[in-house]
Amino acid sequence: MIIRAKKILPITAPPIDNGAVVVQGRMIAAIGRESAVIRKYPKETVVDLGDRLVMPGLVNSHTHLELSHLKGKIGERREFFDWIIELVETRRRLGSKGLRQALRASLMEVLTSGTTCIGDISATEAAIPMLSKSGLRATVFLEALGPDERKAEHVFKALKARLAKLGALPDRVSVGVSPHSTYSVSPLLIRMIAEYTSDNGLPVAVHLSESKHENLYINGKASGIDGYMKHFGWEGATRKKARSPLGLLSQAGLGNFAAAHCVHVSKQDINYMKSKGISSIFCPRSNYFLGVGKAPVEDMAQAGVNIAIGTDSLASNINLNLWDEMRFAYLVSRLPARNIVEMATINGARALGLEGITGSLAPGKEADIIAVHGTAAKSNDPYYPLLMDTKREDVSAVIVQGRPLHSTDGYIDYGF
Repeated sequence: MIIRAKKILPITAPPIDNGAVVVQGRMIAAIGRESAVIRKYPKETVVDLGDRLVMPGLVNSHTHLELSHLKGKIGERREFFDWIIELVETRRRLGSKGLRQALRASLMEVLTSGTTCIGDISATEAAIPMLSKSGLRATVFLEALGPDERKAEHVFKALKARLAKLGALPDRVSVGVSPHSTYSVSPLLIRMIAEYTSDNGLPVAVHLSESKHENLYINGKASGIDGYMKHFGWEGATRKKARSPLGLLSQAGLGNFAAAHCVHVSKQDINYMKSKGISSIFCPRSNYFLGVGKAPVEDMAQAGVNIAIGTDSLASNINLNLWDEMRFAYLVSRLPARNIVEMATINGARALGLEGITGSLAPGKEADIIAVHGTAAKSNDPYYPLLMDTKREDVSAVIVQGRPLHSTDGYIDYGF
């Protein structure tokens, strides 16, 4: 199949006017000017997308699908750890009520807005069956909690049992581990997870320095975390000090990982992240909703840190539409439009360890492709109009692994 469009935006290469992408099976075989591609592949069927722009599918690097039924249930912003306590208690009260319908609505929103890959934090694995059926690509990070070192071995064994119970998953769904944060996971448990994931080649994601309270806590000072610990009966947990939350992770042996939020990281932290290949995941709308501040993405970009983007969950955001997230990120940062679009494509793939598979259009990568209506296809520099103008309904086609998952031009059975 040859996908022809007015403009192809590979992300890691210059835009191609009147371009074409050759898809054979699940792979991209070639990309280039339409005339040259059709000459080289005369037997392939041509799908003409007219005046649309074709680009890689978007990557939402950090969310919690299983919290989708909590949208609007927690109330307006408040002190961060009071909000977390209310989130946990609301989740306990609701159980799985309304979760299946909310999951389906979330996946439909993700898919029809052009996101083809997500990084999902999972405490219960509730979203995995529907996610597997959806056709979307994902890295699912099984979340671990346990601040008490005396229980670290028990929590670690339970985590390994959860991993073993997953069984066979589609090859587009990979599995990783998420030690929740430096205040909710003991250094001993982090070390166990670091060794296990390194030995087994599993990706890792951590919530890092989301709130100023985490930095205060790690520095041995009074903070909002004290009440959080008391509420959940964890006040007896051994308290470890470090220069910063990132310093504690380093002491515990955690190396290359994806760090969500990074609102209160220092320049020393940023330089360390660059040296170790640690990715930062920018979640601007969630951070502003919760009043924790804005990550210093300008300093990170200048230092060469890989910055991805995520919506976080519907408990702290209004939707999972990455176009809206990108626009907000653009408005609150001083980064160029191109950088923001890269956060949602190749940088996101890199944060999830998938840059060799998705995140850009290139021969040898899997065919995760979207087509977009709008003015960007007519622009010499498409990044700004693409970022500022694209709405969910402008995404006219979504393909993952060469398989059409969404089209506004015809009926597709979404199958989940």
